[in-house]
Amino acid sequence: MRASLAFLFVLPLLAETPTPDELAKWRESYTYAPAPFEATEEPVSADEKVIQTRVTFPSPRPGPEEYNNTVVGWLFTPTRETDRGVILCPIWKEKKPSAETTVARLIAKKGFKVLVVAMAYQYERGPTDEHPGQWTMSSDMDRTERVFYQSIQDVSRAGEWLRTKKGVAAEKLGIVGLSLGGAFASIAYCLDPQFKSAVLLLAGGDVATMLWSDNEDLEYVKRELRDYQHYDMEKLRERVRPFDPLTWATTERGGGVFMLNASNDDIVTEAASGALWKAYGEPKRNVATGNHKTVGATLGMLYLDDVVRHLDTHLK
Repeated sequence: MRASLAFLFVLPLLAETPTPDELAKWRESYTYAPAPFEATEEPVSADEKVIQTRVTFPSPRPGPEEYNNTVVGWLFTPTRETDRGVILCPIWKEKKPSAETTVARLIAKKGFKVLVVAMAYQYERGPTDEHPGQWTMSSDMDRTERVFYQSIQDVSRAGEWLRTKKGVAAEKLGIVGLSLGGAFASIAYCLDPQFKSAVLLLAGGDVATMLWSDNEDLEYVKRELRDYQHYDMEKLRERVRPFDPLTWATTERGGGVFMLNASNDDIVTEAASGALWKAYGEPKRNVATGNHKTVGATLGMLYLDDVVRHLDTHLK
């Protein structure tokens, strides 16, 4: 029944199909051109199972603010030898990568090198007078579009670093995204073939519906879009197409995808998550009982085995 409901929502969610020229232009903006760069790595902590380091490197697509152009990440390396790696894209507006650290450490203990990568304007990449992540997704659509282009290229460079400097095999690199991070992870997975598998946790497509939400964490974005920028849903859906995961998801890439969604999610609704699931050709998907926050709070305890099982299968 849940899958049938998702299907019913797919058609209304889709905006007019982009032209080949539009797709080519957007794809070019996402495409990372490898070039020499220097990364720094500093120790953070270590125990008998996992070593944590802090990693920085220059963004391959710098933006107008210098403080945002150094990418920061945290690498979790298991003490036992492994050639498997994962990039992890974070939740939207955390002050610190707390949930990501928990999930990354747990995945690392299962035999994966996990690099948590801050998206543009997250954590210390953001302006000091704004909440971290406030500019990562906002009512400023031009800036949000730039964020996606920059962040996807940052993720691609992070994947290259894991492969070329940290011993991750070319066929054993995956990507994981939490909540908004799942939108970044989904687009990166679709556009960058170095990623062989994707785990999308509490993520979906149809960015316009998420931004046009009455949820307490998002209603201010809707108000600004509607009252000050004169958007309606049709205009907004058209505007977000370059950075909507639905634009890029294909059934050809669906075989490497695992999705976990919440049954009563008021941020990434059943319509939004079901649309992305359908666009990928209905890959493996679990729908957990709860809302966005309650399921997110139990990811490590209840759903890690599903995540690791999928990564084990696809990153052999």
